[in-house]
Amino acid sequence: MKPFSFLTDYRPVFCQSQPQEYQSYIEIAVDVLQVQNQAKLEILKNFLLSLPSLTEIENVLAEAVHHLAQTDPQTYRWIIQHPDYLMPELDLTRLAQQLALSKLKNSPLILGEDFRLTRNGQLRLSDPAKKLLQAETSFKERLLFTEFLQADCLSKS
Repeated sequence: MKPFSFLTDYRPVFCQSQPQEYQSYIEIAVDVLQVQNQAKLEILKNFLLSLPSLTEIENVLAEAVHHLAQTDPQTYRWIIQHPDYLMPELDLTRLAQQLALSKLKNSPLILGEDFRLTRNGQLRLSDPAKKLLQAETSFKERLLFTEFLQADCLSKS
């Protein structure tokens, strides 16, 4: 089984009947995120409420973050340093945990010994698990993991 990757596999599926409209929302989200301003981001999130569902809002934001991870490392770094700015519409901490768990399950490390999920859903990591996440990932994933490890979102065992 191929490991899940936030930067390549968490690609949203939009209503195919209006792809141009969704592309416009994504482009607006990218432009606003590049300003790197929390107040402007709140205005964007209010604007996105015109979309038919919360899932579609999450998808637009996820696609914008994905685009910036590929094209604008400075803005991408700002986003992952301020994941709470995207909450509750997009939970980057949850996505980072899902990506980390997928990578760890597909590694030689041992579930329950090197990494585990707590009852409240936190991912606890040993030092070897942390090193694996930082060593065997792309630059963008490594940056994502580094920021969340520093913030203790992917917790110590």
